[in-house]
Amino acid sequence: MRAMIENAKESSWQENLANALDAHERFVLHGQQGQAQPEFVDKIVERSDRMIEEQRHRQREKERKRQEAGGGHENFSTSMNSSSVFEPR
Repeated sequence: MRAMIENAKESSWQENLANALDAHERFVLHGQQGQAQPEFVDKIVERSDRMIEEQRHRQREKERKRQEAGGGHENFSTSMNSSSVFEPR
């Protein structure tokens, strides 16, 4: 959804109008089968992929910083099993 909003903000009113018409034809009127995917859909997919990768990067950085703050030790679970008291996650 965020990628769609960003695409609309980055597009001209003419492009947004054309995109809305195309989306209406495809989703409400069930458009023609085999019709090529419009450029705006490709842009939304690309932006969505970038946003997901950015989110993953932020999560990896957050985890790395958390591990550095904890002295670089591995995470341990306090659940007990038959072989040990502590078990790495």
